[in-house]
Amino acid sequence: MIAAVIGVLTFLGPDPAAVVAGPPVRLPDGGDRWDWVGAFRLTDSKGKAAIVRLYTQTGVWTVPNSFALHAMTWSEGREWKHQTVLEGYRIVFCRVRDRDADAVILEMRNNTLVRIDPHRELGPQLKRADEINKQFLLRLVLVDGSPVLKRIDSEPRSKTAGTQKK
Repeated sequence: MIAAVIGVLTFLGPDPAAVVAGPPVRLPDGGDRWDWVGAFRLTDSKGKAAIVRLYTQTGVWTVPNSFALHAMTWSEGREWKHQTVLEGYRIVFCRVRDRDADAVILEMRNNTLVRIDPHRELGPQLKRADEINKQFLLRLVLVDGSPVLKRIDSEPRSKTAGTQKK
């Protein structure tokens, strides 16, 4: 049982070597309010490796709720570099779905408030809420040493989902 838990954590959790790699991370101003997602060792198509630490930032005092996905990237001989790889509204980070040497698959979902009318049948309203707040997958890869997100599912994009920062 313990071996199975350790196996799952090793596969889907942060890469233990990536957690301790590099100099100490100094987050930008406001970074002390970010939530840590994990640390991952990634290699780009040219064979260049880097450590990417991911953090989420959710605005709880704004309506609609703001969201940002931050990456701190480090490779040998460089300082940690901060980049906001995704920002928008009505988005929630769910989990790391998968990871390998060249990518991290992130599961996200829309986070739109859906009002339930107590005078109408509940089933169709819940179905509509599920359709509006559908999950989607993003693939984080390195391109020339910088983290880049790519949408990987074939579902049409929701009007309420955020956009990738360029």
